[in-house]
Amino acid sequence: MDQPANTSAIYVLVTIVVMIVAGILGSYCRKIFGDEYGNAEVDVRNGIAGTFRVVVPGIVASFVIPLFLSIGKSQVFSDAVKGQYFAENIFIVFGFCLLAAVSARSFVNAIAQQALQKAGAAKRRADEAVDLLSEEQRPSTPPPKGDSESTNRALDNFQGSGAEKAVMKSLVDTDYVRRSLTGIAKATNLEKSEVRNVLAALAERDLVVSSLSKRTGNLLYQAKMDGSLKLKAPAEKS
Repeated sequence: MDQPANTSAIYVLVTIVVMIVAGILGSYCRKIFGDEYGNAEVDVRNGIAGTFRVVVPGIVASFVIPLFLSIGKSQVFSDAVKGQYFAENIFIVFGFCLLAAVSARSFVNAIAQQALQKAGAAKRRADEAVDLLSEEQRPSTPPPKGDSESTNRALDNFQGSGAEKAVMKSLVDTDYVRRSLTGIAKATNLEKSEVRNVLAALAERDLVVSSLSKRTGNLLYQAKMDGSLKLKAPAEKS
């Protein structure tokens, strides 16, 4: 059942106040701990300026808690602001905010690194998805039996390393005419860096050609075949 707008606003307001209080308490705990261990970083001046130097980092760390909980896929904070099991969840949020404020600098740095890593991983997944989308599939009509046998014989007779043969097989013996770096890496279980080096070596042997996808602009690779669907023989070096 949905909460009335004014009730929801109260839950949000109370949660914010709790986070601020936890940030302030945690900040002074951090200062006390620092004084006990002779930490010069918390040996601040008296007065308003000194108070701000102590309190602001703790409050900032406290307000990073929602990001921390979202990285951990926890619903505690969202449930608190919605008023679901409010008493229980607000105590949990308070505890997290208090701990974050006590170790403000290290906590914020750690969360920033996690957030950047997660953003980087999400970007890599998105890039890989676009890369796979770029691949050009073969016509749904299966090739004649003789063509498949000719291709298999060409692969069996292929001269090259195991990685090169695996890459050529992923380019020839698949449902795709042109393949992306991501698709080849997934098909061969090789690292992208290794696949990239193998493709460069095969291109030097005139066995692979690259071109850009018209849909995405990503780079695609295709095996060079002669008229009989055999792998094109590499040019002899003079």
